[in-house]
Amino acid sequence: MRTPLLLGLLVIGLTARSQQPPHPGAGARKSAAAREQLFIANARALPRLYEKKDFDSISYYIQLRWQPGPIDPDLFCQSVLLSIQRRIFYLTDFPDLYSLTPEVVNELRIYADVLAQIQRNCPPDYHARRGYDVADIDKQLFFTTSHWAYDLLNTPNLDSVENFLCRVYTGEIRYPDEYLAVHTDPQPYVPHILGGVLTLSSGIWAPAGHLSLLGVHPSINYGLGVRNRHNEWDLDAALRFANTPSPYVILRNDTLMSRTFYTGGNISLDYTRYLIHRNRWEIGLSTGVGIDFIDVASGNPSPDWSPTEITCFDLNFGFRYNWYFAKHGFVGLVARYHFLNYNNPGGSPFDGNAVTIDIIVGHVGEYRH
Repeated sequence: MRTPLLLGLLVIGLTARSQQPPHPGAGARKSAAAREQLFIANARALPRLYEKKDFDSISYYIQLRWQPGPIDPDLFCQSVLLSIQRRIFYLTDFPDLYSLTPEVVNELRIYADVLAQIQRNCPPDYHARRGYDVADIDKQLFFTTSHWAYDLLNTPNLDSVENFLCRVYTGEIRYPDEYLAVHTDPQPYVPHILGGVLTLSSGIWAPAGHLSLLGVHPSINYGLGVRNRHNEWDLDAALRFANTPSPYVILRNDTLMSRTFYTGGNISLDYTRYLIHRNRWEIGLSTGVGIDFIDVASGNPSPDWSPTEITCFDLNFGFRYNWYFAKHGFVGLVARYHFLNYNNPGGSPFDGNAVTIDIIVGHVGEYRH
């Protein structure tokens, strides 16, 4: 998801749109004119909509200006002001002032120039002489943006980038490039390529086939890994417990022994490829390889029980869903199908596979998108 920092750049998109040549064809011109009139009629209601905090309508009216058009609406309509007000964006390309790119700073300077000219009540042709063609309706957007940002400065827990942007949008910071030169170290900030991931989860292990003799067991799982926007690698460990619902048989030293004792677990290296990203959630496909084990006699001192564990290779496939309740915190769901090859010579047949379903809570560090 692209970082939503461009409500200030929204106006740049508006002025750029006003300078685009008309689309060929009378039908296209008529459609563009009708769309422009609809936008103007509704945009005049922006102050009233802002007072009502009707952000969905504001976003809708803004998008009318770019449908159809050469400018991607997502670049402008997913604004930083909406993100602060509604707390819907938690993954950011700009964790601090050092990470703001020269392109972004230059666009902010253009915004600050136009805002300053509007606030000075310059003559009608002044902006055209300076290269900016700002229509009256676009001026209303400037003023709405400025008041919006002023209100948001009272929002608690703004980070350094959000505070800086709001001060630019209000006009408090007239020269954003010079401000950054004074208030940041000249050494560029290099964001982390990968962010660390720590997870804790709980769920169930449900075997199938003859392995279902062992029954469904609860599990506690731990994970440690790294990720970027689309890829995540984790080392996961799971511990299962609770006795089996019915006895099973193992053969040790030519003696058949009936047991209900059970603990088990899994250690695997897992990979997730995230395919869909939205404002607060993401979903991807997951696969992994590892070792699955069953402990049939943990802590029994008798040598007749040796070996006390039965192990097998585990190949698993599934999906993962994460929902972000904070910038770095998330809860999620992981469901996997495990291909197993347990062998219990002389005892109960353990052939069969298993399904795991887990609810996870996790923390992810900063990483480059």
